[in-house]
Amino acid sequence: MNENARARTPQEIEAELAATREEMTRTVDALVGQLQPAYQIEQAKRALADKAQTWQSAARTWLQDFGVKVSETIDQAREGQPEAVKKVGAAAACALVLAGLLAIRFTRRR
Repeated sequence: MNENARARTPQEIEAELAATREEMTRTVDALVGQLQPAYQIEQAKRALADKAQTWQSAARTWLQDFGVKVSETIDQAREGQPEAVKKVGAAAACALVLAGLLAIRFTRRR
C-alpha cells in the first residue's frame, strides 16, 4: 500500500458505492431506452431522412450539371458543330420514340 494512502472510512466507501450505483442506473436506463422499438424507429427515420437529403442534393447537382451540358450542346449544334448536331438529333429521335410509346400505351388502356 502507498505510504500516502489512508484508509477510507465506512461512510466514504458507502458514498462511493452509492455514486457508482447511481451512475450504473443511469447507464442501464440509457441502454434500455436505446433498445426500445420507438427509439429504434426514430433513429431509422433520422437515418433515412439524412440519406434522402443526401440523395436529393446529389440529384439536384446532377440535374443542374446536365442542364448546363444540354444548353452547351444545343448552342454548339446551332453553331453547326457536327458532333453536337448528332447528339441533338439522337435526343430528338429518342423523345419522339418515347412520346409514341406513351401514346400507344395510353390509347390501348382505354
